[in-house]
Amino acid sequence: MQSLINEKITKGIIMKILFIIPPITFNLRWNSDNTSYPPLGICAVAATIKEDHEVKILDANILKLSKRNILETIKTFNPKIIGISCNATIMRKTVYELCNSIKKQQDTTIIVGGNDASNNPESLLNECKSIDIVTYGEADFTVQDLLKNLSCLESVNGIVYRKENKIIKNSPREKIKNLDSLPFPAIELLPDIKKYHISFKYKRLPSINIITSRGCPHTCIFCAVKQSGYHYHSPKYVYEYMKYLREELGIKEVTIFDDNFALINSRVEQICDLIIENKLDITWSCLATIMSLQNNENLIKKMKQAGCWYIFFGLESANKQVLEKNNITKIPDLLTVKKVIGWCKKYKIQVKGSFIIGLPGDTESTIEETISFAKSLPLTAVNFSFPVPHPGSSFYDIAIQSGTFNHDDYENMSSHSSIPVYAPQGISLEWLKKRQKQAYKEYYFRPAFILRQVLSIKSFEDIKRYTKIGTLYAKKVFIHDF
Repeated sequence: MQSLINEKITKGIIMKILFIIPPITFNLRWNSDNTSYPPLGICAVAATIKEDHEVKILDANILKLSKRNILETIKTFNPKIIGISCNATIMRKTVYELCNSIKKQQDTTIIVGGNDASNNPESLLNECKSIDIVTYGEADFTVQDLLKNLSCLESVNGIVYRKENKIIKNSPREKIKNLDSLPFPAIELLPDIKKYHISFKYKRLPSINIITSRGCPHTCIFCAVKQSGYHYHSPKYVYEYMKYLREELGIKEVTIFDDNFALINSRVEQICDLIIENKLDITWSCLATIMSLQNNENLIKKMKQAGCWYIFFGLESANKQVLEKNNITKIPDLLTVKKVIGWCKKYKIQVKGSFIIGLPGDTESTIEETISFAKSLPLTAVNFSFPVPHPGSSFYDIAIQSGTFNHDDYENMSSHSSIPVYAPQGISLEWLKKRQKQAYKEYYFRPAFILRQVLSIKSFEDIKRYTKIGTLYAKKVFIHDF
């Protein structure tokens, strides 16, 4: 490796690039210190430049680094470019503080990317003068392009930057037509992969998350993902990536983080066929929509045969008018919800249902309707989340105009927060907070639910998982400001 670096230095093409996942606590982001995911976005970008430059990834979360530790690493490594992740609104304060501290220590170019940065690039540059460049859109090749054109930023698509105290937004970068042209994310640049873990959504360890497609055709107003259109890796690519993770890195399970993994049934079926035919020993879970599986019981059966054991469904609300008001097109009707979840139960696939209480149009009555519907379903786990008007979503503008919205409370702009930042007209923030706590108590501490979970235990790993989830939701119910 060192000889390769020396060769690149001789050619004059190498630069030192440091990517940083800022030290935002897991408790702040997930309401749990038991969850940590590999930073796939940064790993994807790093993969496109690692052959030509000296690249390091510093995950301050997983390494439990303080800001001082980070600054010491920067001083020692002395990178020309620093890339910092800002995936969620709740990360802004920490990102800004880190950028300001870096600039005070040394003169280096700071690039910020991630979902929140992509949706609100001008906002980040306005709020933090230490940020030099923000990427937006699909950024896999943006940094690669930047490194070739640091003296000519106007030629780089997909960036927003500061020039002579003015903020300049270049043209958007074209979507990647063939996602299979991308290298596998450079997760080998991370700390020991076994340090990453999911609180309770796993069967076997080590387990990590992957993404096999981008975008979503649905129009939910609260979604901050601006990946218009839908494109995806081929079944062969997905299988080969899973095989690489299993055989080369020892990963036993993956969580597929696509916004809607099952959107194209034939693609999912081909992935399952490859896993089954080649006897790949891997278990997995995914996110899907009721609509994508509403007509295909056989696919659910095949997913189980291929190692799927857990599906996360965004169910949002049980009230038709609330669903329509929020442009939630992924829920055909409640009977279909029951049918699909019934199929999952039939083939012993566990299901988590995620509901949002306090959406525009919600009343105390419709929220009770949603909670009652959740309790009628044979779910393994449930979320009763607060709605979050993320900057960059259409919901943000609606929230500014009506209801109660603490728009500057960045640290609670997370679906995992126990403190709501928005409530629709006719409902108070305090009522929402109390009702969420009570809803969790009603759901998880029912004797029938507890018995069902106990009877589902098949291994010591199951005991560990249920202990974690029990502890998490006990905190939500019994600790006042958790």
